[in-house]
Amino acid sequence: METIIISDTSCLIILASSVALAIELGNCFLILDDLRARKMATSLGLSFTGTLGVIASSKKRGIIAAARPIFEKISATDFRLSNAFLEAILAELGE
Repeated sequence: METIIISDTSCLIILASSVALAIELGNCFLILDDLRARKMATSLGLSFTGTLGVIASSKKRGIIAAARPIFEKISATDFRLSNAFLEAILAELGE
């Protein structure tokens, strides 16, 4: 598998493009983890969630049996996630 490196500038362009497309299409739900992108989406009145929100929603809907193993794998990466926030989500999910 080939490793692809994306620069910060490329990430910002991709995020801005996603937000622009959501505005153009209307009634979209974005998945955003980047704080700058979330602030931009909020200021534009766009609906969004993050990766953790997608996982939590999947657990609530019965699509996945447990969120904890997935959250643990994410925590082992460079994904920025506080233990307090993670524990709050898990408590809400009954895990």
